[in-house]
Amino acid sequence: MKRIPFGIAAAALIATVSGCSTFDSDWDAAKGLATGIEGRWEGTWSSDGNGHQGGLRCLVTRRSDEGLDARFHATYSDWCGTLGFEYTVPLTVKATPEGWRLGGNANLGWLAGGDYDYDGLATLARLFCNFQSAGDHGVFVLERPR
Repeated sequence: MKRIPFGIAAAALIATVSGCSTFDSDWDAAKGLATGIEGRWEGTWSSDGNGHQGGLRCLVTRRSDEGLDARFHATYSDWCGTLGFEYTVPLTVKATPEGWRLGGNANLGWLAGGDYDYDGLATLARLFCNFQSAGDHGVFVLERPR
């Protein structure tokens, strides 16, 4: 049986116990505020490295320096229940004829696997992104919520 990595479990426990996340209220406040690729996205993530998967919501927001941040809230279900965890990835974005090319890097800390690289493509309706770290790799597939 595959187990959730200790780091993800610990980070999820800390986030759950601390109760300091504003993701749900920020998610609700962003309803109907989609501009380009900014706004709300929802879908799934899956790891090709270990087979883990779960639900995923994302808020893409503009930073004061005109860059974009992708703030993710992911879930993972296992024999011990459903865990949620959050993290933010600063994005580089380049407009192309196919949509917006995305790239980014975030260090999620050694407990969650360290440095992750992200690359993908977004259109007005769909966001597809690859992720990779030294110990894992997989995809996000997101669409605008209905």
